[in-house]
Amino acid sequence: MKSSTVLRRLGVLVTTAALAAGVSACGGSADSAAGDTSLDVVVTTAAWSVETGSITLADQLGFLREEGIQANFTTAKSGTEAVQQVIGGNADVAVATPEPVMIAAQQGTDMQYFMPFYGHVIYGLAAVPDSGIGSVADLRGKRVGVTNANSTGATLLRTALKAEGMSENDVTIVPIGVGAQQITAVRNGDVDALAMYDTLYTSLRTQGIDVTDIPVPGLDQLFGGGFLAPKDALAENPEAYEKLGRAVAKSLAWARLHPEDAVRAVWEAKPETRPGPDQDEQKAVQDQIAMLETRLGALIPDPQVSSWTEIDPASVDRFADWALQAELITGKPPVEDVLDTNLGTGIGGFTPADLQPSAGS
Repeated sequence: MKSSTVLRRLGVLVTTAALAAGVSACGGSADSAAGDTSLDVVVTTAAWSVETGSITLADQLGFLREEGIQANFTTAKSGTEAVQQVIGGNADVAVATPEPVMIAAQQGTDMQYFMPFYGHVIYGLAAVPDSGIGSVADLRGKRVGVTNANSTGATLLRTALKAEGMSENDVTIVPIGVGAQQITAVRNGDVDALAMYDTLYTSLRTQGIDVTDIPVPGLDQLFGGGFLAPKDALAENPEAYEKLGRAVAKSLAWARLHPEDAVRAVWEAKPETRPGPDQDEQKAVQDQIAMLETRLGALIPDPQVSSWTEIDPASVDRFADWALQAELITGKPPVEDVLDTNLGTGIGGFTPADLQPSAGS
């Protein structure tokens, strides 16, 4: 199926007017013409990809219109930038990992998560082929590739080393970036191990590089992040945030059930994610399905249920402990300061198998 026809096949009408309708001022304001609440959502990603672009399908598939919500989706290069946009009043909602939220809480800024996006911490350690590394202890004297020296992956590495009685001085940290630069560094033998996020490992595997996960005890039990908003805004207008969350949750659940259609729908919505003219389209589809399933598979292990929209407070508490151990914060915030547990059940109030994309109004 060609990407230019996927949305028509799904019965989704995407027009310039519909896209423009999603652009509005911040603050959860009501649109006087449509009667819909409009929210600005900033997503942490350097550029749109299939896994982050799946969030925006809430618009393209008509789920936002079903909920009576309009949304304008933009990007921020880091979680810190995304959170700062919300704090500064330039966005209503951010999608980010927990580190900047914990730091903001320590500084007295009330930001709360109301829906997950990452099933757990998306960062991890991995060994490159033929490195002989099977555990964190084996990293002593090795070269570990990170996207950059200040990345969360680098922080995870330092914390994992500390738990084994080592420090970053026991390894050589090598910034290798992402994409082609990362692949070249691994293929050239410039690093022995990696400390990066989930889809970067999937990207390597789709290129035939069989990296092996290095176990970090308890890592998959830590909250990974998601959708957050100011505490007072959530309290004042919970219905708007619940509707936004449910529309996005529907799009993610639909993508989990229909990964190839979802990939092609993202290509339609975000043309920059489409493969180049010199790329094999079917190979690109399969590679991007792998990326989508890496991210959404962790969030939605069972695609037939919607209970994943609720955030486990214990996982947030464990992340706060980890952030304290990693010295990202000097005091541990109470879970209730960074988590709103009131919306998760309502956000998940749908049956994934019954989801039908619509043409909107």
